[in-house]
Amino acid sequence: MKKYLRKHLKLIIVLSIFIAIVISGFIAYNLVFVNNSSKYGNRLDGIQNVKLTNNKKNLIKSNIKTLEITKSINITLSGKIINIIAVVNDDTETSKAKEIGGKVLEQLTDEQKKFYDVQIFIKKNNKDEKFPIIGYKHHNNENIKWTADR
Repeated sequence: MKKYLRKHLKLIIVLSIFIAIVISGFIAYNLVFVNNSSKYGNRLDGIQNVKLTNNKKNLIKSNIKTLEITKSINITLSGKIINIIAVVNDDTETSKAKEIGGKVLEQLTDEQKKFYDVQIFIKKNNKDEKFPIIGYKHHNNENIKWTADR
């Protein structure tokens, strides 16, 4: 047995070093690249205090429908971004369509306006060079900013 170990000493040392490098590499990879936290990090801390419920989404939809220009409205929540996609009637002007933003903000509380970002995408079913229009409200701003070229 001693003769075998002496004869293969270099091979045993190389294999031991290789195994140590592989184990060290695996540990380093897990420390650097594997993250068990939420994809949002701590950005959503406090969201439970300003929760956007299905009831609130329905209130926003019904408030938008009072303009009588929408065919469909879809509201989704992605982290702290409220995404609204509205399809308006083919004869709707951009100025009238932008009123949707005001209808959305009417239904949000001050706390919700300060927490959530709001994205509004308004489109038509027909081809219109002035559509789609996109509005965005950052949680630090009070007003919606609309696409500049429309």
